[in-house]
Amino acid sequence: MASPGVRKINDRVFCLCLDTPFPVGSTNVYFIADRLPTLIDTGPNVERCATELQKALHSIGYHFADIKRILVTHPHIDHFGLAARIKIESGARVYAMEGARDMLADIQKEWDANDKYFTHFLHFCGVPDPQIQALLQAGRDYVRYGCQVDLDEPLSDGDEIEFDDFSLRVLHTPGHTPHDASFESPEMRVIFVGDTLQARIAPSILLARPTSPTGSRPRVVLQHMQTLKRLMNTKATLALPGHGRPFGNPRDAAEKTLRHHRRRRNEVFHMLNGRARTPYDIAREMTEDLPDFELFLWVSEIVGYLELLEEQGQVTQEFRENCLFFQGVSEDIV
Repeated sequence: MASPGVRKINDRVFCLCLDTPFPVGSTNVYFIADRLPTLIDTGPNVERCATELQKALHSIGYHFADIKRILVTHPHIDHFGLAARIKIESGARVYAMEGARDMLADIQKEWDANDKYFTHFLHFCGVPDPQIQALLQAGRDYVRYGCQVDLDEPLSDGDEIEFDDFSLRVLHTPGHTPHDASFESPEMRVIFVGDTLQARIAPSILLARPTSPTGSRPRVVLQHMQTLKRLMNTKATLALPGHGRPFGNPRDAAEKTLRHHRRRRNEVFHMLNGRARTPYDIAREMTEDLPDFELFLWVSEIVGYLELLEEQGQVTQEFRENCLFFQGVSEDIV
């Protein structure tokens, strides 16, 4: 008999819901019963989560040692933290987008590089230095929930992962991070969407540093809008998300999220109100209460929409007084 944290999707697929110590709450791990038993994501490297996952697997007749493949939707600790432990016990091969390799292989190095980059960038966005330091310190505490694990099978858009009687097609679906993957089964008409798509709320869209010293930052909101347009064409009738309950009609959810982005873009534009403002100025106006742990989420969102508006010729960007200022160049938005 399956444990209370196990939801049967069909004869092959099970959703294993794990509690986490993070503000996001629970996270979903998906198990696929197959000749090569497979996990999609793993949950964070927390002993309580490891125990819950072991119990959930045992309730449907499997153990860590049985796992042969781990598919990672994106390189966030609540989705890959237990991958190294499971791989040690089972010899499972790890699959993820090629761009996720560095974070999986050396999370501490990547975290330090992000801290260095965003210390400067958040300062340019107008965030006071004490808040930047508080945010970064809070983030450093989370590194221990990740792991170091080699990427055995780098994925590219369009790859096919074969199972006994169906396949999963790999979709590169950036936006939440630049390295998100979704996995779509034409036979089962389901799509595993990680944190790319949710039923009722828009996923968080997080700033990412450039991938090379001479490169530019990914324009994450624009990436996510392009991803949503792609998901509006999915043939899947059921979406299996990284958090929350599975939901039907993923095409409709993608369309609603795209409309949300357009509304938020318009709100940000009107908040400029003819003035030159920093992203932090706008974030402070949008929410009176801005806890340190939410600061990065808010600034990421504001910068993303300002860059989208800049791309569309609605605002200009200027660096002065050691800060980035954005100003509208038209009276209304198109």
